[in-house]
Amino acid sequence: MNDKILKNIENSFDELKELLRELVKQDTTNPPGNEYLGVKVVQKFLNKYNIPYEIHSKEKGRENIIVRIGKGDKRLFSAGHLDIVPVGDLSQWKYPPFDGHVEGNIMYGRGTMDNKGSLAGLLITVKAVWEIRDQLNGIFIAAGVADEEKGSKYGTEYLMEKGLIDCNWAIIPDIGGNLMNIDVAEKGIVNIKITTHGKSAHGSTPEKGINAIEKMAEVIGILNDLSFEYEPHEFLSAPTKNIGTITGGSAPNMVADRCEIIVNIRYLPSQTPESIVADLKKKIGKMIDGFDITIIEYLKPSEVDPDNILVNTIIEKTKAIAGRNAKRMGLGGGTVCKTFIEKGIPAVGWGPGPSDVAHIANEYIDLKEVLDFSRVMAEIVIDLLK
Repeated sequence: MNDKILKNIENSFDELKELLRELVKQDTTNPPGNEYLGVKVVQKFLNKYNIPYEIHSKEKGRENIIVRIGKGDKRLFSAGHLDIVPVGDLSQWKYPPFDGHVEGNIMYGRGTMDNKGSLAGLLITVKAVWEIRDQLNGIFIAAGVADEEKGSKYGTEYLMEKGLIDCNWAIIPDIGGNLMNIDVAEKGIVNIKITTHGKSAHGSTPEKGINAIEKMAEVIGILNDLSFEYEPHEFLSAPTKNIGTITGGSAPNMVADRCEIIVNIRYLPSQTPESIVADLKKKIGKMIDGFDITIIEYLKPSEVDPDNILVNTIIEKTKAIAGRNAKRMGLGGGTVCKTFIEKGIPAVGWGPGPSDVAHIANEYIDLKEVLDFSRVMAEIVIDLLK
């Protein structure tokens, strides 16, 4: 690694700690977001080093901040998101979730792992790369973005729509895995509404009606026994289903004439939402009548060539700089990698922090690991944009 870069980052532990603490102190719970609070912290950091930036927002308060370093045709993009999920039950937290309490190398607080820790680490990389900007034969684009937790329509998707992110590769440090997981494939996500129809009657004479809730009980039994037809995938596990909501009936003394469930299904590239619905209709139709199935929303599966230059560079540099063996893997969830891949841009998830602490009480991250992330990111930037 460039010695100047290495020394810069190695000496940045205290600065990283204070930067992340300031980010954690900003309540950017989404909704409503208020990402502008986090952007102010990022601005202050960038202004300290005279690093230019842009601020873009689709709606007041939902700000995104972008830095561009270097010049040339090759462009590498990376971003951390500024919004966080709610803190939940405060009594479950050992320390106040917006304090950024530190014990040893561990910082606790909402957003430390998801995703302000990665953003702070990315900014330390930005500071170091800025010092060798004239040596780059390409552009490093780094950003703090809004609205990741609710679909990114005020964040990455908005920036892409406006042509504000134009890149050859993207690294999204939002999956955890302690620098050892590289997300090269993601399942599709489809929410399906199933409605059963009955006939209302007085509760004292249920034989005169048709109970839609009882019908739905049969549907749920079918779903529990359902096996999907699919082709196995190298990096993705089998499809899953979850009945997330159920509503039905009007009153306890009435026979329910309607019941509705919403099923969340994570599916593989060999499947489509339409094929899943057709299979459900066929199997449910053998047991009951009087039902509807509707696709509410869906995201397609996504994947990249697992041996592309971006993946191989991450594996090589993570081993060389951090001494960790990063491996290719797939996700059941979805990240903004999908947004890039749909546009033909290779994008992978990779970053610091344990995967199992996001969205829970006592969320935390290891600051030393974040600094390792900064070092590896800097080496990736230099290698891809040399």
